[in-house]
Amino acid sequence: MKKLSLYIFLGLLFCNVSFAKVLNFKCEELLHISSDGEKYNYRDIMLLQIDTSKKEMREYDDTNRAFLFKWKITKINEYSYISGELTDDTNGTEDMWSSAAFNRWTGEYETKPNKKWGFSRYSCKPISKQLY
Repeated sequence: MKKLSLYIFLGLLFCNVSFAKVLNFKCEELLHISSDGEKYNYRDIMLLQIDTSKKEMREYDDTNRAFLFKWKITKINEYSYISGELTDDTNGTEDMWSSAAFNRWTGEYETKPNKKWGFSRYSCKPISKQLY
């Protein structure tokens, strides 16, 4: 009986093993609504990086190497990664009402960094390999 309980205990210790990943996505902007309510169709491209070990999402612009926004993932469920907290941004913005969400099933990413930037929706596809 003691051996059986020891085996069960050791089995339970190893059941919760998980591996963290860094997921990279190439995202194309579908819609941008500015802070004054105007709709724009820029078709901007960005890199979205989701680090599951650090629980953060980073947005990288296609024109420079620095990240634009870094989000702390506050909620993970079966369908999405959700953030309500902007941890760092290179733009030094105030008036925060920040949120970001990545849909794990459709690949859509929505971001609202602050009142100045407005709202953007992207369609993202995974990047399997780096080119160079």
